[in-house]
Amino acid sequence: MLVRINSAVFLLCIVTMWGLAGCADSDPPAIPDVPVVEASPKERADDTTSLPAAGGWRKYDGVSFQIPDDWTEAEAKMVDSKYIISTDDGDIEVTLTSMGGGIDANLSRWVQQMKQGPGDSPEESVITLDGVEAKMIDVRGVFNSRVGAQQIAKNSRLIGVALPIRPMDFFVKLNGPRDAVAGYYEDFRAFLKTAQIEQ
Repeated sequence: MLVRINSAVFLLCIVTMWGLAGCADSDPPAIPDVPVVEASPKERADDTTSLPAAGGWRKYDGVSFQIPDDWTEAEAKMVDSKYIISTDDGDIEVTLTSMGGGIDANLSRWVQQMKQGPGDSPEESVITLDGVEAKMIDVRGVFNSRVGAQQIAKNSRLIGVALPIRPMDFFVKLNGPRDAVAGYYEDFRAFLKTAQIEQ
């Protein structure tokens, strides 16, 4: 009886070892490929989480603009995007953002960022962008942002544009040295005219 049990145990051990050796020699089971579904061109165009390089279309809430090739994107704080334009007369800063609080209140706040000297007073006008009338202010003086790291720049010029669209009013602000802004003024107006508003 004891011999019979030992033989059975021995046979079981042999079969187990042979099975393990067979497993070691065989290839591991194949892992099936996970299909990758690419986004359609429209979905990629609508994705605004990745910031495109300057020189292409930029989509915001309710409006798109053609960003000029000579603009350099900078870190944006409290705005949707910020660009720097380098000129021989100094750097110009452009910000674009949706904003609540009302058009007149925001434009007035921008005017207050500029300490005006004698003979300097804000100029107001209207510019039509893609069939929609936008308010534009043009003010000269000493620029004092009082936002974050305080920026003070003498002999500055600020141009602010407020576009009444849905879902929120949209604002474009350009500011920099007075001579630099003067030299870039027509290019800036041409940029504004690229606006494509969602109806």
